[in-house]
Amino acid sequence: MILAKKVRLIPTPEQEKVLRNHAGAARFAYNYCKRMS
Repeated sequence: MILAKKVRLIPTPEQEKVLRNHAGAARFAYNYCKRMS
């Protein structure tokens, strides 16, 4: 059974900016929901 798979991302500078924005939004949503429960 495969539990996890490692991949290496080599994004362009613009893609890296988008990934960071998405990670920030996900972190905000997680923390917000955790605070509400």
